[in-house]
Formats: sequence, structure tokens, C-alpha cells
Amino acid sequence: MKRIDNSYIYNPYKEKQLASALEKGDSNAAIQISDSILSDVCSCEDKTKELLKIVCFDMMGTALRVADKLLFSSHEIIAHTDSLNTAIENVDVAQTKLLMEQILRYTCDNSHTKGSASVVEATAQYIKSNYANASLSIPVIAKQFNIHPNYLSSIFKSNTNSTIIEYLSQVRIASAKKYLTESDLTIKDIALKIGYNNSHTFTRIFKKFEGVTPSDYRKI
Repeated sequence: MKRIDNSYIYNPYKEKQLASALEKGDSNAAIQISDSILSDVCSCEDKTKELLKIVCFDMMGTALRVADKLLFSSHEIIAHTDSLNTAIENVDVAQTKLLMEQILRYTCDNSHTKGSASVVEATAQYIKSNYANASLSIPVIAKQFNIHPNYLSSIFKSNTNSTIIEYLSQVRIASAKKYLTESDLTIKDIALKIGYNNSHTFTRIFKKFEGVTPSDYRKI
């Protein structure tokens, strides 16, 4: 048997690995990481029960943070608390591994379904509410939900078949069309109102989506 400190067994690197697997919905990788960590606990010379409890609840904490980050319910994760405690108190490693596997599978399954869908829905709503901000960008949006910009871009594209920038442009152009038909605002003023710093960029993007310039659209 060997002495292993908890900070070594479930260190920040392994926590990051587990969180990444959970966020990607990779249950096989997540379970493999968990099993490896639990094997390290069982190889300890002493404090097996104490370390088992610390490590398992640390991993559960990682799953809870992923659920919070991806905006899906953590109730099913928390529901395992009592049974996990019992298994640990009995030093029932096989049951402990099984319960951890259930927690991790639930988290991974929801990362691909409710989590992704909720983030995409929230992103779309955020864009609709803030499209007039000329500084709005993928990093700015991602920061609102505390997730990586690349991950946000990926799940948005896979759920909508549209990039975030395309969706933002569509929302802005839809607003521009209302201004063009319902107001006497100049093209420059409309551009500023919908989040473009200059009318040249607005005109270029408008023509890309509508096939005509804003001025010609107004005449139709």
C-alpha cells in the first residue's frame, strides 16, 4: 500500500479533465477518470474511507458545477447523496463506483440535451435583447454564461445550423427592415441603432442577406 494525499489523487489537472469530459458529454472518458481516481484511493495505506468520501464528493461537486454551467437540473445528482454516503461508510467500493458512474452518465447525457439546448436558447434570447450593442461578440456572450467561446460556438451551430454571428446579423437585419419601413431615420442612424458603427458595414451585410441595399429596400 502507498500513502497518497487527496490533493494528489484529485488534483486540479484531473478535475479539469473530468469537467471537460462531462461538458463534452463523453461518459466513457468521465467514468474512466473516476475509476482511475477511485483505484488510487483504494491503494492508499490508510484513511481509505475518509479519502473515498472526500474524493467522491469532490467529483460530485464537479458534476454539480457542470450542471450549473450548462443550465440543467442538478436534482438527480444531489439525489445520490444518501446512497453514496452509505456505500462509502461501508467501504463498498463496487457500489461507490456504480453510483459515481450513474452521476457521471446523467451529467454527460444532459450536457448534450437539456444543457446545450438551454444554453443555445439563452444565447439567442441574449442576442435579441442586446443586438444593438456594437461591442457584442462571441467572447462577450460566452462570458455571460461562463463558458468557453469555442464551446458556445460549437453547440450553437450544432443546434441551429447557424453561426452566432449569422444569427446576430439576422436579428439586426430584421430590426433594420422595421426601421426602414416604419420610420424616416437615415441609413446611418439605423445602422447605429442596430449595432453597426458605420453605414458601410450595415449596407454590406444588409445586401448580403436581402439582395438589395437598405436604400433600395426602402423604395420597394
